[in-house]
Order: sequence, then C-alpha cells, then structure tokens
Amino acid sequence: MTTNEQIPVDQAFYHGLFSQSDTESRASTVPLDETSSCENANTIAEPDYRENDQGVRVSSRSLREVTKRDYTYEDYQKQMDAATATVTPCKSRRRKTGIGKRTREPADLGSMLDEFSHKVRRHGQSWTDEIRKLREELEILHDRNNRLQDEITTANGEKDRLREELIMSNQERDRLRDESTISNQQNDEKIRDLQRVVDERTNFTPLACQGCGEGKKYWRILGCGHAFCTGCISELNTKEPLFNSCCPCCQEPIQICINFDPKAL
Repeated sequence: MTTNEQIPVDQAFYHGLFSQSDTESRASTVPLDETSSCENANTIAEPDYRENDQGVRVSSRSLREVTKRDYTYEDYQKQMDAATATVTPCKSRRRKTGIGKRTREPADLGSMLDEFSHKVRRHGQSWTDEIRKLREELEILHDRNNRLQDEITTANGEKDRLREELIMSNQERDRLRDESTISNQQNDEKIRDLQRVVDERTNFTPLACQGCGEGKKYWRILGCGHAFCTGCISELNTKEPLFNSCCPCCQEPIQICINFDPKAL
C-alpha cells in the first residue's frame, strides 16, 4: 500500500521538478548536463520514508509543499557558477569582443556618416567649381559668338556694297561700250567720207575746154554749165558782146559767166 500510494506523489514531484528545470534551462545560455540534473534531483528531492514513523502516511499535498522549497535551484545556481568559472578565455574574450562591436557600431556609424557628409561636401564644392568654370567658358563662347555675328554682319554689308559697286561698274562698262561703239561707227563714217574724198582727188581729171579741147590754167563757166578757156571766151566777146551771144555747145543765151580755178577743187 505504501508503494502504490507513493506513485502519484513521485509523479507530481518529478513533474514539478522537470518543468522548473526546463524553464530555467531555456532561460540560461549555458546548457546543463541532463544526467547530472536528474541525479541531483533524484538525490535531493526523493523523500526518505524510512525516517517517518511507521503507520504515518504522508499526503501528496504535504510532499508538494516540501518540493516548493526547490533545493534543485541551489544546485542549479552552483552549476551555473561553475560553468561560468570554467568558460574558456577565448569564449569570454569573444563575448566581450562582440559586446565591444555592438557598442562600437553606433560610433562607427556616426564616423561613417561624418565621412560621407564630408565627401558629399567636397564633391559638391568640386561640382560647384566645375559648374562655375563651365559657366565662364559658356560666357566666353557667347561673347565670341556675338563678336563673330557682328563680323559676319559687317562682312555681309561689305559684300552688298561691293556687289552694288560691281553692278554700277558693269553698267558703266556697258555705257562706255555703247559710246565706244557709237564713236567707232562715227569714226568709220568719217573715215569712209575721207576715203571717198581721197578717192575722188585721186581719180580727178582736169577740165577740158569745150571749144578747143585743151586744159588751161583759167576757166570760164557759163550759166548752162559748159566750161571754156579764157582764149575762147575772148574770141566770142570780140565777135559779139558775150551776153548777146549764145553758148557754142548748146546755143543757150549766155547770161552768166563765172571765173573758175581748177586748183580750188
């Protein structure tokens, strides 16, 4: 009977023991040896019924109250202290290093932000200088473009002026050509007239007297157009007055008698 009645008490006792051990094990960072935990639990928490008087039965409630004292926590604390003391220096140093890294991260981030802002300001200043330089070059190009535009305008004006002068010179040339043509024509006419006179002088034959047929030095031309020498006219005048006689060639009355010198031609 004693053994049968102890079974539920032991189950409750071990259930509370393992549930508390599991909770504390999950909260810790260093794992515990389950074998040692179970041995310690069995050793500490198992009640000694032999110490009780025979015939006295311990209830499950009183046993639960005994287990509330939780002697295993002291062993757990001791094991935790032992585990902490036996941690290797490299692990401890690694933990400290990790903590240092976590503490240095904000400082490193701040320095990185400062360096980034410094780079941005430096690049911004260089970009500003580059933009100012480009603007100055652009202004120089604008000035050069305006100057070239003025030169082009002046050159176009000079070209127009030269074109007008060329047109005027062409017109003057045409006018002079026309005048030259006209003058050449006039000169040709004069030359032809002079040539005709020369030809006439060259082909001139001395007059012959209509009475005697000889060429004389002095001549008389009657109104009818016939020419006689002075000797023949004198003979006519001795026979009869000249203006009462007729022309020996055409028998027309003599009304006019003009002295004529052949050299005057």
